[in-house]
Amino acid sequence: MTRVQIVTFVSLVVVGIFGALWWHGWRLNPAGAGAGASAPAPASSTEPIVGFSVTSGVETRYLDDANRFSFGIPDGFRAEEVPAANEAGAVAILVQNAAREGVEVVARPLAKGSPELSEAAVRATLPNEVVTNVVPVVVAGVPALSFDTDSTLWDGTDHEVWFVYGAYLYQLSTYTRDAALADFIRSSWRWGI
Repeated sequence: MTRVQIVTFVSLVVVGIFGALWWHGWRLNPAGAGAGASAPAPASSTEPIVGFSVTSGVETRYLDDANRFSFGIPDGFRAEEVPAANEAGAVAILVQNAAREGVEVVARPLAKGSPELSEAAVRATLPNEVVTNVVPVVVAGVPALSFDTDSTLWDGTDHEVWFVYGAYLYQLSTYTRDAALADFIRSSWRWGI
């Protein structure tokens, strides 16, 4: 083979390898699991992939470009969008590991004239649940409430963090045993990605 043929051959092999990596790993498979499935990103990626878990070399973050927020995802966990209970404009993100420990993050649009977030408003929203351990906290500079309930949706051991920003109510919900995960997400929350 001549030098030109060798260079051409090597170039085609390299392009083929990168093409295969891109097709099979660095984007959603067109016949894949559907909207919200996580797609791995190259470890050196610094560009956000909207709506997906992204490794930026420092930490993995979930990014929501539409509502302009992001939060950190701990090692061993992944985030994916899931149906938001037929609520127009709502976004639901499930952050979960292989052991199915996790947090549900929901952003719900508020109706105009909705009351301010307060302990009384939380109790009025959850009239059939016992609300305990109400503690004011802050999420990315926004006042929030952290509390526990006896919700049957969470086997009677629910931990919640609620806050209002813009025209949305944000809710972090998990089992009380996974409260540390909700606190991690709360402490890593950012606005205006």
